[in-house]
Amino acid sequence: MIKLGDVVTLVNDNDYDPINNGVKKYVAGGHMESEKLHIQKFGDVVTDSEVIGSAFHKLFKKNHILYGTRFPNLKKASIATFDGLCANTTLVLKTKSNSDLIDGLLPFILQWDKFTEYSIKKTVGSTNPYVKWSDLKNFEFFLPSKNEQLKLHDLFWAIQNSIDNLEDLIQKTNLYFISKREQLFSKGIDHTQFRSIKSLYGTIVKIPKSWDLKTFDELFTFLKTGTNPRSDLETSGNFQYIHYGDVHQKWTTYVLDCDVEQLPYIPENKVKQISLLKDDDLVIVDASEDHEGSGTSILLKNIKKKKIVAGLHTYALRSKKNNLTSNYKIFLTSIPFVKKQIISFITGISVYGLSKTNLKNILIPLPSLSEQEKISTILLSIQEQLLEQNSHLKNLYALRKSTLNLKLTTENSDVSN
Repeated sequence: MIKLGDVVTLVNDNDYDPINNGVKKYVAGGHMESEKLHIQKFGDVVTDSEVIGSAFHKLFKKNHILYGTRFPNLKKASIATFDGLCANTTLVLKTKSNSDLIDGLLPFILQWDKFTEYSIKKTVGSTNPYVKWSDLKNFEFFLPSKNEQLKLHDLFWAIQNSIDNLEDLIQKTNLYFISKREQLFSKGIDHTQFRSIKSLYGTIVKIPKSWDLKTFDELFTFLKTGTNPRSDLETSGNFQYIHYGDVHQKWTTYVLDCDVEQLPYIPENKVKQISLLKDDDLVIVDASEDHEGSGTSILLKNIKKKKIVAGLHTYALRSKKNNLTSNYKIFLTSIPFVKKQIISFITGISVYGLSKTNLKNILIPLPSLSEQEKISTILLSIQEQLLEQNSHLKNLYALRKSTLNLKLTTENSDVSN
């Protein structure tokens, strides 16, 4: 039985003049991602000098471990992949030289549920809870023999390397999806003749000559939506409710399959005069705390006999004619030409909004129905790959968690078990 402070040291190197000393990168709390073992995001010290201020003076080196002391339940403990600067609320840690703990195990110990539970118990403060090194260094755990540690090291890193490789693949697949979407919605499939059009934000773009150009107002009827806050929502009832805050948080595939996803409920007396939705209705978010969130949309599928309404800060749209395929509507607000128009109309400071008048006037490039289906099929195929990859990634993180919890205990530390 040892204490964390017996094998881990706190690095206290400081630089109060980082610009003149050539420090280029800094890591803030937002750059550290929950449960991620490597830090990939960073800010520029020179560009953001006024933002980071004097609080960012702690130096770290590549391979040091950065531990975010704010909200320890988030498990922000990651290996630095570069030299840089961090705030005084971030701990810079490294394994002590010639200690009984071998290199490479520390980040896994800091991601261990038992350590997180201990950290949460030692948290102080209510508004911005944080934990102190003076408490963390007293965390006690059983340290296996070095031979056993080597086995654990190889096991943990085998899982982590699988995670890293899959995350790299997901990133590449995402980039391919974005590139393919840009290509298909600007050049279409097998077109040789193009025409120039002027967008509502003034930019000239080209689309295939045979494509039509329609506004949201020409293609859709705008249905009546509700204005109910989340406090009106319940866990059961007859009417389900699409709240704007749920759209871009839950349905990353842009399709709401009501046989799978669980929506909150709203009392019947609060949905009077609100339109009931049907399959292939489109719901678009008109407000978000995130500038990119406004204009996010979902398409409804498999509603069957369920009673569903759209609520606060959403627009519900129903096609007027059969000039849009169901699958094409899935990608409607993510078409680059459409998305750029939406972004150009978004206004606000703390909450970003998109007015109905502006949305109605936004232009949509419209291929033939057969080409719409071809484009959608290609993009849905890539999206299906992303879903499978992300599902596998989720399983790998679960495997890492369960393996850490199993192997970092005395009775189950034997890797051969």
